[in-house]
Amino acid sequence: VLQEKALASLQAEGVDIKLNTRVININSHTITYKAINDESSTDIGYGVCVWAAGTAPRPITKHLITKLNSLIQSDSMKKTGKLQVDKWLRVDGLDDSISGSIIAMGDAANIVNDDSSPLPQTAQVAAQQGAYVARLFNRGYNITTSPPTISLTSNNSFTDWINNNIQSLRVRGKTEASPFTFLNLGSLAYVGGQEAVAEVKLGELDILKAYGNSAFVLWRSVYLVKQVSVRTRVLVLFDFIKSKIFGRDLTYP
Repeated sequence: VLQEKALASLQAEGVDIKLNTRVININSHTITYKAINDESSTDIGYGVCVWAAGTAPRPITKHLITKLNSLIQSDSMKKTGKLQVDKWLRVDGLDDSISGSIIAMGDAANIVNDDSSPLPQTAQVAAQQGAYVARLFNRGYNITTSPPTISLTSNNSFTDWINNNIQSLRVRGKTEASPFTFLNLGSLAYVGGQEAVAEVKLGELDILKAYGNSAFVLWRSVYLVKQVSVRTRVLVLFDFIKSKIFGRDLTYP
């Protein structure tokens, strides 16, 4: 339902949307596209082309995959341009002597859900992966073992007993690290005209679905809260207010 409303909103703004269609060529004046399962193609002229159809692998990721090809024979890495990782976000397939020495996350990593479907390449996934890896390091897990574990001292001294209990509190009694699990909190998308679509979830539990101005307010609120500093929040809020009163600055050549 939300997808249909978002589609209708874009079409109402005059956007000509081609579904089930892929771009096969772009030159200086025309874009060539064709519908899926259709052999014929169509050319359209353009003045300005804005490409927003996904991201290519970062140079550091491509360089690392090239270096690892001698250690890991993986067609998946070559095809997707992403590092295959295990349940603890460690690059999979490395020799035991260097296992756990490379951790990948975000757009650089290819990790799947329990149903074998790949996780989306979104900031929400990357943020949860970053927090998970930080916990592994902060709690002192040995990431070279499978699963990562914590070795508690056992000299039976009073100091060791204190250290063991402090460490146990830090890891909440878990001497073996739990695998990374993604908690889906939903999605927000701005569709223009001060309208947005919002789907708020907690895992598989649907909490809220909204569209229009109310979803737009929610989208902007989340955007503001997610800023990393008070200074940035103030600047972004000021920009919101300024653009609302005076509109966006447009510059023509």
